[in-house]
Amino acid sequence: MSYWNNKGTYEAEAATLQALVPAMGTADTFKGELWRAASKIYYDYFNNGFGNFWKEPAAFLITHIDFNESVLYMLFDHANGNMGCGCEEDLEAMINAVIEQLRGIDDTPNTQDMWEFKIDWELARKFRAEEVEEEDDWEYEEDEY
Repeated sequence: MSYWNNKGTYEAEAATLQALVPAMGTADTFKGELWRAASKIYYDYFNNGFGNFWKEPAAFLITHIDFNESVLYMLFDHANGNMGCGCEEDLEAMINAVIEQLRGIDDTPNTQDMWEFKIDWELARKFRAEEVEEEDDWEYEEDEY
């Protein structure tokens, strides 16, 4: 069943979470912002075939929600506008995992915007279309000859 057709496994909970997301801008609550990130990714697939960039929302979501390997691969592979994939099962698994894990946390005021989420280099290098190099912790001084 698909949330896109309002027939998802946890449809009532999805509607409750959607009520936490404003029409524009950052959600007031942490749960709302996590749901905003998940629903942005979900919407982009069904409306645009993953034609948009959403690396920061994906990283925000991955940082706070545990996903299976298949969902992680789908997120890393398509966050940079890599279109298409036939990955409806992974999207449903993503939404289900978010709902299931949000059940277990208290909602708190939100302090982050998913679009401004800072991604460390280890996570950033997993997004396929981005080249990321590890920063050196030491300064290189060129020898004088």
